[in-house]
Amino acid sequence: EWICLSDEKKWGEKENKFLKIFTDITSIYTDLNNNLWVIAENNQLFKISKSSDKANTDFAVYFKQITNEDGLSFELSDLVFDAENNAVYFSIVAPYYVKPNSTQYQYFVDGLMSDWSKWSTSTNISLIVKPGNYSIRVRAKDLWGNMSDERSLDFTLKAPFIQSIWFYMII
Repeated sequence: EWICLSDEKKWGEKENKFLKIFTDITSIYTDLNNNLWVIAENNQLFKISKSSDKANTDFAVYFKQITNEDGLSFELSDLVFDAENNAVYFSIVAPYYVKPNSTQYQYFVDGLMSDWSKWSTSTNISLIVKPGNYSIRVRAKDLWGNMSDERSLDFTLKAPFIQSIWFYMII
C-alpha cells in the first residue's frame, strides 16, 4: 500500500489501485493537475492522468478449449463424453491486458464440489469425474478486484456399457 506524505496532494483509492500495475517503482510524483507520474521497470516513465478510468466494463471470462487426456479437443456445446473420457481439461481466459498474470480465476462444478475453488492465476482446470451430468461455472477477477460475470457450461459423462441398461437387459 502506498501512502502520500505530502499534505498538498492527496492520493485516493484510485491512485493506489493504479500503482498495482507496476512491479518495480523507483519514483512517484503528483503534478499540479493531480496527474500521477511513475518511474518504474527499467526507468520507464508512466503518466496516470486524472481522467483515467480504472475499470474495463467489458471484463469477461470465456471457455477457450476443452480437451481429454489424449489432447483431443471438443466443441464448446452439447458436451457429451464417452466413459473413457473421464479426465476432462478446461482452458479458460479473461482477456485483460493490464499486467501479465494479474487476472485470477475460480471455478465451481455443480454436483462435484461444495464450494468455489481458491483464486488462482492458472487458466487450466483438470477434472476427473464419474458418469453423470455436470455444470462447470467459472469467473475471473482483475487486478483491481473487479469480478466478471459467471460463465457456465453443461457436460455429461456417459456410463460405461457394463453400467448401462442395455448391458443388464442382455444378461
